[in-house]
Amino acid sequence: MLFRQADRSPAAHEVGYARLPSAQGGSDGRPVTTRITASTGQPTGSSALRAASKPSASRVYCKALERLTAAKARARPHHVAAAARVLHGGALCFGLLDPVSNIIANTFFTPYENNNNNGVAEAAAGELVEDLELRSLVGLVTFLTRFFPYLADCEAVSYLLAADADALVAARIVVRDRRMARFGSSDLAVAEALEMSLKCAAMAAGHPDPHRLVGAWLAVSGRLDAAVALLAKVRRRRPSSILRRSLGKMQLLADGRHRYSNSNLSRPWQLAASRRPHPRRRVQPRQSISITPLKRVLLDAIHGYYLAALARLPGGELRRRLHRSVLVAGHCYGPLADPIANIIINAVWYDAAFPPRAHELELDMVSTLSLHRIGTRSMYGLVSFLCTRYHRLDFRHAVRLLVESDANLLLADPNLDGAAVLRKEERRRRRGNNNSPWSVVSTSSSSSRNALGLGVLPATGVENAFKAAAIAAKHPHPEAQAKLLASCKKLLGPSLSLLQSGGQLTSADVRRLARLLCPESPPSSDEQPLPAFPLKEYLRVHTRIVDKVVKALHACAPTYELHVVCGVNENVSGPVYCLGGSSFAPHKCYRCHVNFLATPKEGAAADRAPVLFFAELSNDEDDDGGGASGTLPLCCPVSAPPPCAERVRCLFCDYVGIRIVHPIETTFHGRQMEFENMVCGEDPFDEDFNPALMQLYYTNTKIVRHSRLVANGVYSLKEDCLYAESRDDDDEEEEEGDQGVVYGSDYDVYE
Repeated sequence: MLFRQADRSPAAHEVGYARLPSAQGGSDGRPVTTRITASTGQPTGSSALRAASKPSASRVYCKALERLTAAKARARPHHVAAAARVLHGGALCFGLLDPVSNIIANTFFTPYENNNNNGVAEAAAGELVEDLELRSLVGLVTFLTRFFPYLADCEAVSYLLAADADALVAARIVVRDRRMARFGSSDLAVAEALEMSLKCAAMAAGHPDPHRLVGAWLAVSGRLDAAVALLAKVRRRRPSSILRRSLGKMQLLADGRHRYSNSNLSRPWQLAASRRPHPRRRVQPRQSISITPLKRVLLDAIHGYYLAALARLPGGELRRRLHRSVLVAGHCYGPLADPIANIIINAVWYDAAFPPRAHELELDMVSTLSLHRIGTRSMYGLVSFLCTRYHRLDFRHAVRLLVESDANLLLADPNLDGAAVLRKEERRRRRGNNNSPWSVVSTSSSSSRNALGLGVLPATGVENAFKAAAIAAKHPHPEAQAKLLASCKKLLGPSLSLLQSGGQLTSADVRRLARLLCPESPPSSDEQPLPAFPLKEYLRVHTRIVDKVVKALHACAPTYELHVVCGVNENVSGPVYCLGGSSFAPHKCYRCHVNFLATPKEGAAADRAPVLFFAELSNDEDDDGGGASGTLPLCCPVSAPPPCAERVRCLFCDYVGIRIVHPIETTFHGRQMEFENMVCGEDPFDEDFNPALMQLYYTNTKIVRHSRLVANGVYSLKEDCLYAESRDDDDEEEEEGDQGVVYGSDYDVYE
C-alpha cells in the first residue's frame, strides 16, 4: 500500500507515507522513500483518497504520458526518456492550467539529471505512476483547503471529482456554491492566497523543490497564453525536434525573471471558466456538501455589520452603556433597509427600555466571544423569521437565501417592504455587477424572487415572524422586541434619515432615537448614577489588552485615539510547553491578534469616523512589543471585507474560530509559514515533535471541527456575569414563546 497509515502512531489518521522518487534514486536503484503529509486527516484516508483518485488522476496521467512519449503509451509507461522524467517526482497534476498541461509543464519545471538510469522496472514504473496520482490528489486537496477556509477534506475531494481533478475549476465551483458574489474584491488578497495555496500543495505532495515550482508558475502566469500555445505543440507523432524546441521555450519562460502582477494570476482563473465540469459530475450540495460553509460565509458577513455598527455609535455611549445592549440584544434583523441600522435601533431601544439597574460598567473593549455569539444568534433569528413567514423554506434554503441577500431581510423577503426592495435593487444595479477578473457569481439576480418564487405570499404576519426570530435569537424580551420591530418605522418617522445616512451618530442622535423608540423611558437627567462594577479583578484581562493596544496605537499611529477594542485572539504562536508554567495551564501562546477601532484626533467631526486597525501584540505582561525582544508591535489600518468576499486567512484565528480582520499587504504570524509547517506534518513550536509518537496540534480537519465551538455558540459565556441582570427573565419568556419555526440549537440542523 503506497499510502499507508502509521498503525502504531496516535496520529495515524493525520499522517501518511508515500514513495517519493528522487532524480538519482537510492543506493539500490529504487526510489527513495520520503514521508509526506496528507492534510486530509480522514480516518479512512488511504482507501478514500485512492478511490477518489482513480477516475480522474489516472486518466490525466495516461493522457499526459501519451503526449510525452514517442511510442504509444498504454496503461503504464515503459522505458522511454520522457516518461522517466515524469516519474522522477515533480510531474504533479496541479498548477495554473488543466491537469494534463500541468503534468507536462511540471515535468520540465523541476530539475532533472539524466544519468541514463531510465531503466526502471516495469512493475516499479506502475507503482511510481500510482504514487504520483495519489500525491497529486493530496496536493489538490491541500490546494483547496488552503485557498478556502472551513472546507473539509472530504468536501474538497467531492469538488475535485466534479472538476475532473482540475484545481482551478474546482475552486470556481466552491466560489459558486458558497455564493461568493464579491469574490475578488481584493485582487491582491486572492492572488496571494492562490500563490500560498500552490506552494502548500507542492509541499504536501512532496515535490522536490516547491519554491522553484511556484516561482516557475508565477513567471509563466505573466505570459500564460504563450505557454498554452507551446504546450499545445506537445503531441504524439510530432517530430522530436518540435517537442524539444517547445519544451525548451517553456523552460525559458519558467526561468525568466518576469515581474508578475495580480492581473497575471487572474488570467489562469479566467481560462478555467472555459473548462466547465460535465453537468453529471457537478456537486449536489444537498447530498455532498454540508451547510457549514454557507453558515460561515453568512456569519462573516454579519460580523462585518457589527464592526460597522460599533464604528457608527458614539464612543462615550458605547463604552459606558451601549456595549451591554449591543452584546445582549443588538440583533441585526429588523425592518430597516440596512442590517447595521437594525443593530443600532435594537441596541438603543434595549438600553432605553431595559437600562442597567445594578451598576455602571465602562469598558474600552467588547467581549470577543459575546460579539460572535450575538452574530450567531442573529443568524438563527434571520433564518427563523424566513422559515416562519414561508413554510416551504427549510434551514438550508433559508441560509442560502440570506447569503445571496447579504443577510438583509428586505432583500430576502420581498413582501416585507416592496418599495424598499425596489430602491435597494436599483442601487445595486447602479453599482453594477462584480467586474473583478475573479468574479464567478453575478450580483444582479433577484435572489429572493428566485428562491421564494414569484407571487408567493407569506403564511405568517410580520410581528409573529419577528417574535419567532427573537425567541431563536435568545432575546431577553422577545415579545417586546417583536412589537418594536413591527412598528419602529412609524415611531422613527423622519428620524430614519439619521440611520440611512451611514454617518457616525452623535450622543444627541442616540438620545433622540431612544426617546422615539421608547417614549416611556425616563429622561437621562432623571437617572441616578449607578455604582461602578465591583469585580475589578474580573476586568484584569480587559485592562491588560487595552493598555497594550493604547501603547501600540501611540507608537504606530499617534494621531489616533482608541474608540473600542472589538476582537481579540490570545492563542497566537503556540501552544508551547513552559517548564515554569502553572500546573493548570502548562502551555502558553506568545502573541495575540487584535482588532480595534480608532478615531482621528484632529479634523472635522464628519471626517473623524473610526478606522479599523489590526495589531499583533505580545502576551507577555512586561513586553509592550510584538515579541519577547520588545520590538515595535505590528499595528496597521485594515479594511473589513465586504459580504460574500474572500478574506485573509490566519492559522491561529481560523483554529479558534475568532473572526479577526487581518492585513493584506503585511506579514503576520499565522499567515504563511505556519500553514506550510502544518501541511508538511511539522510542529512550528516543538523542535522535538515526532510524528510517529505524537499527534499534530493543527490539521485542516481540526481547524474545521474546533472552530465550530465559536461559530455555533449561542449559549452562556463566562462574560455574562458582567450583564447578569439582563438574563433574569430569559428562561420564562423562552418557555412562553412557542410560535413560528425556531432555530438556534446545535441539534436543530444536521451538518
